[in-house]
Amino acid sequence: MVRKKLDNRIRVLIENCVNLHHRSLFVIVGEKARNNIPILHEILSKAEVRARPSVLWCYKKDLGFSSNKRKQKRLKKAQVTANKHDLDEFDSIEYFVSSTNIR
Repeated sequence: MVRKKLDNRIRVLIENCVNLHHRSLFVIVGEKARNNIPILHEILSKAEVRARPSVLWCYKKDLGFSSNKRKQKRLKKAQVTANKHDLDEFDSIEYFVSSTNIR
């Protein structure tokens, strides 16, 4: 997974919420906003003592990928054949969805 530099205030906010046992809410806006979700979750999992924190995920219209595993495989094959496949982006999102308890 390609690591991107985020603002230090985001990391501090997440760590403070974990230490104070408060919930935190992030609103991410933009076309490629879903690419930042695994990065934020990684920061949260490093700050938490528990193994895997749970995530409540809300989105407006398009999720950008399917939660159905067969459909994910079919779409991935289609993207590979059309050469429209960004390997790092797709794998980080795929890993995040498969390994996280999303409610």
